[in-house]
Amino acid sequence: MSPQVVMDLTKDLAVKGYIIYTDNCYTSPKLAHFLASKEIYTCRTVTTNRHRYPQDLVKTKVEARQLPRGNFDWMQRGS
Repeated sequence: MSPQVVMDLTKDLAVKGYIIYTDNCYTSPKLAHFLASKEIYTCRTVTTNRHRYPQDLVKTKVEARQLPRGNFDWMQRGS
């Protein structure tokens, strides 16, 4: 339900170059695809155990412990 709140709030922002920042409560692949279709950029925090999280970004517990503090990863769809 949380991604739907962001979708409702941003429905009139199409093709205006906005950047939407969301916390992991509001993050989902469905929301990312919706905002991308409106040409709205997103920056969001995620939790790797969320439903449909991109497996390319999932780290094992050992790998995650070895990452330095403040480390981040990113993913882009299309150009």
